[in-house]
Amino acid sequence: MTKEKRILIEPVDIQGIEFECPRCDVRQYVPLGKIDELTIRCPNCREEWFSGRDNADHINLSNFVGYLRSVIARPPAVKIRLQLPSEDGQ
Repeated sequence: MTKEKRILIEPVDIQGIEFECPRCDVRQYVPLGKIDELTIRCPNCREEWFSGRDNADHINLSNFVGYLRSVIARPPAVKIRLQLPSEDGQ
């Protein structure tokens, strides 16, 4: 018998995004419905997280947030699940 443990989430399961500053370790959680514009700097120490709004990481994250909002508003016909690492690392 084979035993398999997988952790899967659907995009509709994502409730928000947490940012953690690499400099001062402050965490900022933003509910998905309240993300109007992504933060570029740490609200505490002002460390720059993204080098401007034209930064590829900033653009990709903004697009991902837009995708999550559209999936929540209008779920696709197919089930989409993202697999996370299990507790045993596999």
